[in-house]
Amino acid sequence: MTMSRCHMLKLGILIVVTMLFPFGALAEEDGESQDIRRHCIGLLWCTEQSANSTSTDGLLLLYSAEERGSYSRLAVRPLYSMEEDPTRDLLRRSILWPLGTCERRGDHTWAHVFPLYWHSERPGQEWTFIVPLYLKSIHGDSAWHHLFPLFSRHVMGEYYARNFVLGPLLVTTSDSRTGLSQWDLIFPLFHYRQDLNSSDSWLFPLYWSGEDRSKREAYRYILPLYGSSDDQSQHYHFLFPFYGYDDNTSAQVKRLAILGLPPAKGFSAIPSIALFEHVTTADETSHRIFPLYSYVSGADDSSTFDALLLYRHQTAPSGTIDRFFPLYRYEGNADSQTREFDLLGYRDASWFLYEDDPNHSTHRLLGLYNYDRSQDGSSQLFALGYRRLSLYLHRSQDDLIEDRLVPLYDYFRHGNNSTLSLLGMSEIALYRQESSPSLFRHRLFPLYRYRHDLLKDETEFDAMFLYRHLTTPAQTADRLLPFWDYAGATTKADWRLSLLGIESMALYRHDANEIRTLDHLFPFYGYRSEHDGGTRFSALGLPPFGQFAAWSFYEHDDSSSQVSDRFFPLYRYRKDTTQQASEFDMLGLGSASLIHHETTPSSVTNRVFPLYRYAHDEETGQTTINLLGVEPVSLFRSQSSPPQSAHHAFPLYSYQQTSEAHRLSVIGLPAIGGIPALSLYAHEATPSSVHDRLFPLYSYRADDTTDTTSFSALWMFWRTTSPTTSQTSLFPIASIAKDEVTGETSWSLIGLEPAIPMSWVRHTWAPEGSSGFFFPFYDYRSEESQSVLSIGGVSQLAIYRQEETPTYRSHRLFPLYSYQHDLTQDVARTSVLLAYQHEQSPAGSKDTFIPLWHYERRDEQNERRFNALGLGNFSLYEHRTTSAGTTDHFFPLYKYSSDLQTGDAEFSFLWPLVDYKSRQGNVTSASLLWWLISYEHPDADHSDFHFLGASKMALVRRITSPRESVFEFNPIIPLYRYRYETERGTSWDLFGGLVGMDTAKEQTRMKLFWLSL
Repeated sequence: MTMSRCHMLKLGILIVVTMLFPFGALAEEDGESQDIRRHCIGLLWCTEQSANSTSTDGLLLLYSAEERGSYSRLAVRPLYSMEEDPTRDLLRRSILWPLGTCERRGDHTWAHVFPLYWHSERPGQEWTFIVPLYLKSIHGDSAWHHLFPLFSRHVMGEYYARNFVLGPLLVTTSDSRTGLSQWDLIFPLFHYRQDLNSSDSWLFPLYWSGEDRSKREAYRYILPLYGSSDDQSQHYHFLFPFYGYDDNTSAQVKRLAILGLPPAKGFSAIPSIALFEHVTTADETSHRIFPLYSYVSGADDSSTFDALLLYRHQTAPSGTIDRFFPLYRYEGNADSQTREFDLLGYRDASWFLYEDDPNHSTHRLLGLYNYDRSQDGSSQLFALGYRRLSLYLHRSQDDLIEDRLVPLYDYFRHGNNSTLSLLGMSEIALYRQESSPSLFRHRLFPLYRYRHDLLKDETEFDAMFLYRHLTTPAQTADRLLPFWDYAGATTKADWRLSLLGIESMALYRHDANEIRTLDHLFPFYGYRSEHDGGTRFSALGLPPFGQFAAWSFYEHDDSSSQVSDRFFPLYRYRKDTTQQASEFDMLGLGSASLIHHETTPSSVTNRVFPLYRYAHDEETGQTTINLLGVEPVSLFRSQSSPPQSAHHAFPLYSYQQTSEAHRLSVIGLPAIGGIPALSLYAHEATPSSVHDRLFPLYSYRADDTTDTTSFSALWMFWRTTSPTTSQTSLFPIASIAKDEVTGETSWSLIGLEPAIPMSWVRHTWAPEGSSGFFFPFYDYRSEESQSVLSIGGVSQLAIYRQEETPTYRSHRLFPLYSYQHDLTQDVARTSVLLAYQHEQSPAGSKDTFIPLWHYERRDEQNERRFNALGLGNFSLYEHRTTSAGTTDHFFPLYKYSSDLQTGDAEFSFLWPLVDYKSRQGNVTSASLLWWLISYEHPDADHSDFHFLGASKMALVRRITSPRESVFEFNPIIPLYRYRYETERGTSWDLFGGLVGMDTAKEQTRMKLFWLSL
């Protein structure tokens, strides 16, 4: 027997003896001698008595009782418990706690049967909740009663009550204090409200009405046909589309509209969209017949008349406007004394324009001339063009003269400044001369250009783009491309000379000044000397430019801060005298050289590529050695510093050590940063964690901070533990996992866990329910009142599936049948072989046999619909009956519809072969081949007949109305037309007005060549 088993046996004997051995005790408390008698039989039964209390505990605390003065307690855990104290009016009972509890504390009573029943009661407050059907809440004189989801009621005292039927379906409200009575049906579709002073109702969106007797306001709308609104500031009426009237007394606006949209209420400034409108305001009166005319008269004797959107005549005390677009326009303003007149166009887009005011006068003939004259004597004349784009231009003003004839000459003079251009314009002329008190220049392109600045005493001459001479008080320059280029200063020793080239690109160049001296002969040598003592010399290449290194084989640079010498590609030497640093490279340059040596006051670096590299930094105390490679990729590398050290010999081993951790890897790639080592063996240890791995035999990891461990062997066995979870897996056979927080336990067989949560068989248990599947045989899930079972697949992809919830039930066997039942809405759906579908609900039913027929019944709308040979509105045959009418059609043979409310009926056969419509038994329209014969008779006073055509393009046309009667015969062109109008008389014409006659009540006129005689 091992030592651990001996200890466990001794501990068990001690517990049994403790539970069964009786003992007694006597205690003194608070300095007073009190007799406390306690008798216990281990942990099975214990009684305690004193002068004021008695208590009993037994059966491992499953039974407990106590009496202390007026307080008493009894508990049979977990079945029953009771507490009572009459002095505090306390009574508490629990049955199967926490399932059932009842408590009374003073005037407060509280009880619940978890999770179905909850009740609380105190003076002025009470609430009761029976899950999920009933809720009662009382707070003062306010009480709520809910019977989910059918009925809710809110009551306040004896004066206020509000009822909800099926949520927002029907809401009723009553208040006896204000005489309120309100009904809302499917808000906001229907609403009715009435109290002592007002009432309002609507049937959205057709009917609206309301009245407020205290404010003398009332309104009624039957949209979109009729509307009426009256209050103290506005009277509004309309009968769409015949008339609309708005009288806004506060804004002093009256508006009458006939045949169109009524005026917009509340927007007195917006005109109405109607044929006739009459508006009266405090300042003006207007009326119009669109699009014939519009007339506006103001209180200041102003008036405006518009006809056919072309003619306007406007008079006012300030001026007159008379316009017939696009023939002429005249505007005169008496205040500004201006006049404007134009012909054949409008304003600036007219052919002739004349404008005159006290300060300016202009007239023009588009394309020919434009003349402007101002009161100060200035004038402008443009000919053959438009303003500045004219061929000829003459402009004079004070001391300015401009005269131009494109493209011969261009002359401009302003004071003492003048310019002349010949054979061109301005700067693009062949010859141009400019003269001013300070400058004189002229040129003849492309021969020469001469410029003389009298103020600066500068002379410049260019010839044929090759020769250039410049003379100034400070310098002289002379250049003949590409032979020479010379520039020299006249006041100091500064001159430049280039031969066979320009500036720095010349073969020979010499530049000398007070700062530096440059001299080079390409490509043999280049020399640069600074006056501060620095020199640069290069040979066989480009000379040095600025601070950049010379592109040459040999270069020597000597300055106060550094010395460098280079012979590419053999060697390079550089010494920085300021920082006491030096570099030496052989057979290369910089980091691309084979041998490199670098020293600074605090570091040394040596390298022979690719054999070794040595670097030491005295400031950080770091030393680095690399053998056979390029840092950091080398076969051997050693790096040491005070806080850490690391060395490796690739691919044998790698070792890293810090003050608190060390890492070792053997045979493989070492660890780089936070990336794990790709080696056969790896070991890592820190103060709080250990990781040990021998690929592919085992891997072990432990973390004391999170109290987690993980172990894997041969990539087949996994064991992971933490304070909240544990999992054991034998890949790919089985896996077991447990979550201590949620109490969930699961196991799976034949899967990819723990790498991927995917397995062939899986089962899970939790306090809320359980689930499991055996692919592809079954899949089930059970959670409280919900259960789902799938056979022959997983979830929604199974052949058989059954689902039950408190509000929903369904089962199906694909593809044979499918059944769904929504208990909340009482809707049931059945599908057979994906062709037949049946739906039953309180509102009606649907039956579909795709694609043969479809039948639908809607009881609320009293509607029946039958379709055959198709789907929905795309069926060949459809029959539909409602309380309003009947529709029947068989595409493309016939279509019939009737409206019982209006008495309208419509029939068409092979449309547009035959089309027929009637109202109340009277024919309203009929057509044959649509364009062959068409007849419309909407009412007793109107008729329209067309033969061989439609609208005005018909061969024969006959129209009658109360105002007129028209007959037309148009074989190809308008041949004959006869018109009779009750107000104007009769008229006839041939060929659209070539010959005709107009007969009015008092006179007769002949019409010849479209003119009345």
